[in-house]
Amino acid sequence: MLVELGHASWSALPVSAQREVDEVVTGWRAAAAEGLALAQYGLGTLFESGRGVGQDDREAARWFKKAADQGHAQAQFNLGILFKEGRGVAKSEVKAAQWYKKAAYQGVSEAQCAFESCSFNGRGMAQSDFEAAEWYKKAADQGHAFARYNLARTSVRPGTWRGAE
Repeated sequence: MLVELGHASWSALPVSAQREVDEVVTGWRAAAAEGLALAQYGLGTLFESGRGVGQDDREAARWFKKAADQGHAQAQFNLGILFKEGRGVAKSEVKAAQWYKKAAYQGVSEAQCAFESCSFNGRGMAQSDFEAAEWYKKAADQGHAFARYNLARTSVRPGTWRGAE
C-alpha cells in the first residue's frame, strides 16, 4: 500500500513493511511447496516484478512453470512472455507459442492476442491467416482493445490479411 501511495519504493520498504512482505513470501512458499498453483503463480509475479523480493526472472520462470504445469492460465501466459523475451529461460518462440496457446484456450484474452500474433507471423508455429483471425475474434469478443483494433483495420476473411498492415 505504501508503494502504491507513493510513500515508499519496493527496493526501500520500511522495516515493518518488509517484514510483512517476508511473512507473505514465507506463507506463499509453504503453500507453493504443497503444490498450490495460486501460491506458485503469486511467487512468480513477485520475483518477476521485484516487489518486496529481489527481482529474479529465473525464479519467476521456475514458479510460473510449476503453476502453469497445473493449468494456471495466467501463469501459462506469463511463462510464454518469458520464453518470447528470453528472460530467465532460453529464448524460444516455439515454447512461447505453446504456452500462449494453453492460456488462450482457457480464455485469457491477452494470450489469445499473443497466440494470434504467433500464428499471423509464423513465429514458433506455422503461419496461418485463418487461425490468426479466429484468435483475434475470440479476444475481441472479450473486449480486448488491440484485438478489436486489428479486426477493424483488416478483413477477417482468410487470405486477405497479407499487406493489410
